[in-house]
Parts: sequence; C-alpha cells; structure tokens
Amino acid sequence: MGDDEKGGNLAARSATQLPASAAAQSSFRFPPSSERRLAPPTSLLLASALVSSVARNDPKLRHSPQGAHRWHSAEARARADDVDAGLERFSFPARSEPPFVNPYTAAQSDFEQCLAQVKQHDYEHYLTNLLQTSREARLAHASLRAFQVQLARIKDSVSNEDLGRLRVGFFRSAVEAVYAEPLSTTRKAPVESPTLRALCDTVQRFSLPREPLERLMDARENDLAYPQPATMQELVQYAEATQGALLALHARVLWTLEPSLGDADADLQHEAEVELIRAVDRTAGRVGRAAGLVRVLQGVPHHAVRRQTYVPASVMRECGIGVRDMLRAEAGASTGVREAFRRIAQHAQQCLDEARADTRSRAHIPRRTRLALLLPAEVCRWYLRALRKCDYNAFDRRLQVMPSLRLQLGLLRQRILGRW
Repeated sequence: MGDDEKGGNLAARSATQLPASAAAQSSFRFPPSSERRLAPPTSLLLASALVSSVARNDPKLRHSPQGAHRWHSAEARARADDVDAGLERFSFPARSEPPFVNPYTAAQSDFEQCLAQVKQHDYEHYLTNLLQTSREARLAHASLRAFQVQLARIKDSVSNEDLGRLRVGFFRSAVEAVYAEPLSTTRKAPVESPTLRALCDTVQRFSLPREPLERLMDARENDLAYPQPATMQELVQYAEATQGALLALHARVLWTLEPSLGDADADLQHEAEVELIRAVDRTAGRVGRAAGLVRVLQGVPHHAVRRQTYVPASVMRECGIGVRDMLRAEAGASTGVREAFRRIAQHAQQCLDEARADTRSRAHIPRRTRLALLLPAEVCRWYLRALRKCDYNAFDRRLQVMPSLRLQLGLLRQRILGRW
C-alpha cells in the first residue's frame, strides 16, 4: 500500500470506530438554519452524549419494549453529535480569502473526519472545539488538531525510523504544495487524505503562515529517533514547537474572523495587526509550552510501555533516579520519580502564570481571539490540579480517566467570561 493510500485510510479507519458510520452520515438530515441558531448550549450536548452512552451500555434499556423508543432517541442524538450538524454548508468570510488561488476545496466530510479523529485521540481539545465562537472557527480548529494527531501517531504506527521519516515527508510535501507559487487553478488535491485536504483548505482560506507548520513537522520528525531531552530547556522547546505552533495558528484564524476596523486608516490597521501578532506569539508560546509539558506528563504511562521517557536527563540526575526507575509503573510511588514529575508540572504552571501576568500582551488580543489561548490553558490547569491531588504520581490510574465534569464546567466558564 502506498503512502498516499495510508494517509487517506488512517483518518477513515479512525472515523469508522465511532458510532456514526458512513451510511449513518449519508442518511442523516441536518436541521434547517433557523433551528441551528437555537441549538442547545454545549453543556446540554455533553449531557446528551452521557445519556446516549448509558443507553448503549444498558441491554435492558436497549431491548425492552418500554426502552426501545428511548434508546433510538439517544442513538439519534449521539449521531447528531458525532457528525456535527453545525458543519453543514460551511462558508468562510470574504475577508479571510488569500491573495492566491485555492484549488484545495475540502468537502464537508473531510472536516467531519477531522473532528472524529480529534474526538477519539484528543478528547480534551474536542471539548474546546465545541466551544468555538463560530462554525468557521470549529472547522479550522478541527483541521489543525487532526493534523497534529496524524503527526503524533506516526511514531506509534511505523516499525522503524526510516518509515516514519517517509510518512513525515509525505505530509511535508503536501504542505509545501500549498505554498508553491505560482499555483495552478487546475491542480487537484495533493493526496487522497481528508485531513490534508481540510488542512490545505484552512491554510489557504485564512492565509496561515508556513513557519509554525514547519516547526511542528520538524519537531515530530526529530521525535522519531526517541531522543530523551538532555535538559529542561530542550523539553520546553519541544513542547512549544508541538503545541505553541497550533495555538498561534488557531489564534490567527480567530483574528481573521474578528470584525474589521471598517474605514479606519490603513496604517492604523497594519500597526494593530503587527501588535496583535506579536502579542499572540508571546502568549501562545507560553501557553503552548505549558500544554506541551502537560502532554508529556499525560503520556508517561504510554511512553513507559514503549520503553522511552521524555523526562530530561538533567532532572533525573538531580532527583537521583535512572531510566529504569522511570519506566516502571510501580516506581511512581518513589520519592525521586514524583519529584521529577513535580518539577515538570511546576515549570508548566510557571508558564501559565507568566501568560496571565503579561497584561500588556493580553490587552492587544481581542476577546474572541483570546479564546484560542484561554481554553487550552484551562485544560492545563485542570490536569495540573488533578496531578497535585495524586501527589505528582503521573502513573496514577485516576489521571487516565476521561475528562471530569469540572473540566467541562471550567471550559464553559472561560467561554462565557473570557478571562484569565
């Protein structure tokens, strides 16, 4: 099977594992626009998903005559959540159109498969996707996060480093084709991959810069060699490259969707955009570093199974532990291992505190654009609180469960208030 087929089939296999099959998506009818404007809030959507989960796992409710109708109703609501009725007939505003031709027009099903991948492999950010300000923001967020999921899973899906580099090169070639000039109007989509079609469409419609995507792919390609960071600084740089780049790109998407300055002076608009980009890059870098460090802590059990660790060698020496201690789940109870996890968590909390204290940068970021940074920061704070309750034992099983109701309420609060 070629790399092009692998790229397309990976997202398709992920989508088929969800309750909404391709046949169900094709037969599902979206509600009229007037009904979508009165859609229930996110908290009710989450409650509906919980009801449908209970219905699926309760045989009595499913097969009894009294519960048959209730079960089918819950299943229909779950399908509506999975295919995301709000993605119907998406259209981007004219203000975000790039100056070059866009032949990569993604279909609705491409964005739906991106959302399905995020829901299965990155559930915390699937919750943040539900709270985006508009349908266009959700589409862009889903495509960026699905691209991150695809890159992150390469290392676990190949048998050696060379195959992984080929897969990364496959994605790199597709991204380079988006920025190639001149771009022919008759050029077709780069590969049969729903994720890449959605990403290329988002990049061109919102004129996203190339450098953050390059940094993300470079970091994932270097990660194929299973390198253990030598110092905390190396780990922080890796975290910023993998998470901060996505936050900066999504913030620029939300800024594009912000109301324009109208007939304001062109120099004034340019100056405001420059200040905004600088403020977004500074804040996204700090929140991205925290999000990346939290990801490292969340992945400790998974990395231990694969006989690797991202805890810096310098931190392990200072805590008096070795690699073997870090790869044993029962070693999580030792003082040295917990101290190493505590130092990483402390550095992540420090990054969040710096982002909150930088009032000058926050003042230049509009409220809607700020949402791209507030919601990931809330996810980080939720995990760090849970880690403290577990006495900094990243192997604790309580940290491996699905996001709690407290996280959902915290995200909803940030969506409404929009404050650090």
